[in-house]
Amino acid sequence: MHCECGSTSTYDGPFSTPRSVKQTYAELVDPSSKGSEEYDWGSIVGEYSMRALTFDKDRLPALSAVARRLQPRMGTYLAGLWLEQLPHSLLWTFYHDKWDAENNRVGDTERGPTRRPATNIPPTWSWTSVEDVVVRLPSDAHNTEDKVRIIDAGTTPLLADPFGAVKDGFIKLAGVLIPSRLRYEVEAGPCAAAVRYTLEIGHTEVPFVPDVTLSEGSSHIPSGQILHCIYLSHHRHNIEQAVMSLVLRCCDPVNGVYQRLGTLESEAATAAWYDGICESVITLV
Repeated sequence: MHCECGSTSTYDGPFSTPRSVKQTYAELVDPSSKGSEEYDWGSIVGEYSMRALTFDKDRLPALSAVARRLQPRMGTYLAGLWLEQLPHSLLWTFYHDKWDAENNRVGDTERGPTRRPATNIPPTWSWTSVEDVVVRLPSDAHNTEDKVRIIDAGTTPLLADPFGAVKDGFIKLAGVLIPSRLRYEVEAGPCAAAVRYTLEIGHTEVPFVPDVTLSEGSSHIPSGQILHCIYLSHHRHNIEQAVMSLVLRCCDPVNGVYQRLGTLESEAATAAWYDGICESVITLV
């Protein structure tokens, strides 16, 4: 429960801020506010993504009015992300907790990865390309050293609204790319089978949680197929460090076009995976 006057606040939800979406929005549109745009936009997206929509195609249009109002302060809007927050915001992930209508945690979900929307699929680099998840946008860019350069980015609106649904979109970037091999196996569970995904990188096998189910369905990729990882950033938090990568699938090798399959967080020592590799220019779609 949260009283917007600020006198009462009890909170149990997936986001660290006890403020209402209305308060967060008011702070973002206030030009005198000194809050973190990245943090506040992440809060809005997280709260919004908790509300199930009847139609997948409503995901971006439902946020369009908010995005339009925030554009003077936030910059260039890209299908749920902002150009000025790239590349860090490409590391969006999602929660695996269950929450009820009052934002109370009610347990862990066994759902795991889900699927792409059935129609008007946004670019895979956008969190709106994965349905039925509670999205977590990264909000600690000050602890992050970027390892890629954004060269260009843009989207094509599906209709007249530049903040609504998109027909397509791209992000062109330069960074270090390495091959990896996808592996997965089905593990029997008490209620349903679970799929354990890993990536083989050199002589190392690391766990991987893809954005969508890869073992079956419309996004199926055979176990053993070659994927790629791009070194997106090096993250520091107190004494802990981590290598943050995007896991990609090449869909047009001639033109260097890739789709996002998920993120990969690994220990700092794995930065050696990328040593001595020349920079590549690729396009995410």
